[in-house]
Amino acid sequence: MLELINIRHKLWLLIVFPVIALALLLGYAFNRYAHLESEVESLYADRVVPLIQIKKVSDHGAIQIVDILHKYRAGLVSKDEVLLQIADATRVMNDAWQSYLNTYLVTAEQVKVELIEFQMQAVFTHIASLQSAINQGTFLAIPQHQFVTALYEKFDPLTASLQALTEVQNDVALGIVEQTEHQFSQLKLLLIIFSVIVLVSLIAVGFALYRSIQHPINHIRSQINHIIESSSLEKRIDIDNHNELTDVSLAINQLLSHIHVIHQQLVEAEKLSSLGSLVSGLAHEVNTPLGVSITAVSSCQEQVDAMETGMKAQRLSHAEFLEIMAALDSGLSIAERNLGKTAKLVQEFKNISAEQETDVEQLVDLEAVIRNYCEQTARFQLKMRVEFSATGKLEQLVKINVKALQQILLQLLENARVHGFSNDSDTQPFAAVRLEITDNKIFIRVKDEGVGMSNEVLNRIFEPFYTTARQHGHAGLGLSVTYNLVKKHLEGDLKVNSKAGNGTTFTILLANKTLAQTA
Repeated sequence: MLELINIRHKLWLLIVFPVIALALLLGYAFNRYAHLESEVESLYADRVVPLIQIKKVSDHGAIQIVDILHKYRAGLVSKDEVLLQIADATRVMNDAWQSYLNTYLVTAEQVKVELIEFQMQAVFTHIASLQSAINQGTFLAIPQHQFVTALYEKFDPLTASLQALTEVQNDVALGIVEQTEHQFSQLKLLLIIFSVIVLVSLIAVGFALYRSIQHPINHIRSQINHIIESSSLEKRIDIDNHNELTDVSLAINQLLSHIHVIHQQLVEAEKLSSLGSLVSGLAHEVNTPLGVSITAVSSCQEQVDAMETGMKAQRLSHAEFLEIMAALDSGLSIAERNLGKTAKLVQEFKNISAEQETDVEQLVDLEAVIRNYCEQTARFQLKMRVEFSATGKLEQLVKINVKALQQILLQLLENARVHGFSNDSDTQPFAAVRLEITDNKIFIRVKDEGVGMSNEVLNRIFEPFYTTARQHGHAGLGLSVTYNLVKKHLEGDLKVNSKAGNGTTFTILLANKTLAQTA
């Protein structure tokens, strides 16, 4: 699925996905932070501030009013001052209490509030009676014991209830703190889990994107390697995706098509050049025997004319007749021999195309075929020592053109015998033939320990009519024919490796056309 997405979009996905994940993470974190902030604000507005308000009610009721009444009885303050301070304290108590009632009250607070309001009403009633007594001038006449007892009977329950309400506030605030800490711990855990999930998701997405990019790249690489191994410019890269790599594949295919056209043009040019070399070489090789044949035939014609003239004049003696006949015999023999050489050259020239009739491919035990042929050829025809060895999957039967292979081996062994070892050398000609069979390749190596070849000779070894033994009657067509046989009839390749003084190795590289295995 990802392979159908453009690489640009994949990179955008790699960027956008972390951004979205981070945005979700930040959104969740901010949401939880806002909730915690709300809890903290509630802690201050509904718990800390009410504690201050409750303290005001307690301080002004239980402390300030009681204190000013005791000072008035002791004569430390005037009547107007005590009434003013009592009214002010009462107002502060009432305002603070009303402000507290406007805050958020939990159930435990609501229960306490009902009792405190009842007690506060009793306190306010008692304070009103005391204010009335002060105004009427009867306050100081109240006995001290009665005054103190009545005063504390009203204020002590209120103070105790306010203290209990303060403890409720403290408990609720402590609960909020514990709940906030718990929520913060949960938030931290959730953030860690979410971060791990995002990280794992990023790794998974990144790996998936990497695979979606790497897979088509590997596909293109393997296709190119296959084209290189097959040495076929007609093959093209299979396109199985639709992104920027598709454009790369199309560009490579176009390049291959262009190279194929150029290669065909070069092949045609090389064919014309080779044809010129072939014609020139054939003309050079055929010119000498044909010239000798023409000279011999012309000489014979002169002898026939002389014999005809003598016979007409009846002056041809027996000795002259025998002399003419001997000359004719010699001339015809020379002509026949050189014409035969010319016919052989023409036949070898025809063999260069490697289109001569050969057997069809057969399913054979390749090791046995090569071993038997090398032994028979070396013993009876080439008079040389050949050592054969084989490795690899030798149990497999191989489909191959046996007659073409035998002709190739004969020419390579003959080349080793003739060119690798000089005729005046005491060393017996020797060659080693090695067979190696793998799952998909077959290697046949023919190695001699002869004089080897220089780089100049090595570069021209497969050219028609090129030979280093022309003085020994060789036309230079053998390896050219062999090369064409390997290419056309075995559909393989022929390589040569040699250095002057270090021998020569010919390597035949074939595709393994295994169809069955021996039992």
